Amino acid sequence: MNKSILADLLFRGWILLPHCQRNRRKHLKDVRSRFNYNKLSDISIFCTNCVGGILYHFLGIPFRSPLINTSMDRNQFVVFCTSLKQYLDCELLVSKNEKGSCTGKIGGNGLDVLTIEFPHDSDPDVVIEKWKKRVGRVNYDKLVLICDDRGMKEESFREFDKIRAFRKILFTADDRSRQYPWCHQLMAYQGEEEVGDYNGKTLNGMWKFQTMWDYVSFLNGTERKIR
Repeated sequence: MNKSILADLLFRGWILLPHCQRNRRKHLKDVRSRFNYNKLSDISIFCTNCVGGILYHFLGIPFRSPLINTSMDRNQFVVFCTSLKQYLDCELLVSKNEKGSCTGKIGGNGLDVLTIEFPHDSDPDVVIEKWKKRVGRVNYDKLVLICDDRGMKEESFREFDKIRAFRKILFTADDRSRQYPWCHQLMAYQGEEEVGDYNGKTLNGMWKFQTMWDYVSFLNGTERKIR
């Protein structure tokens, strides 16, 4: 079995422990009491890793993005978001890889061919079915872009700056917010070349990024930075 899929199964069992359940209930109560459901229930979150899907789950709102439980090279993610409508009009070709999970290819006809990994999925047909369904729900007026500096080229920072979005953020190891206001430094990785696994799981049943970033305030447009 694929390692990511196995880790998912183990985590689902682990979070049933009492202390994990308490932590998760407390967190959900907090975020759902502060999130602006009246104005933001129809946001489309495009994230370079699985954090986007986790946010949808915590907030309890419909998936309006095909990038759920996916992973992309950060530079390719910027290319994808730069021509988002054109890419989402393309056919997604999905195959099973040597790890037992799925890999997608999208683009062509003048667009760069990009790779999208589906580390938590093992059935290409299911991936394509969900992809098509979620593409039809995208709200281009409320795009939320979430990226990080892992392997990011300087050119990609400049291109990300040009993309118009309802909300956008890029996590960095060092402070780049003066040059790019949408950059958010994660102090846990200060001095390192790039951020670490902020989307990793913890023994208390939560995710690392929850202690590093107030995502509700970010989405609401009243960001309170946690570092």
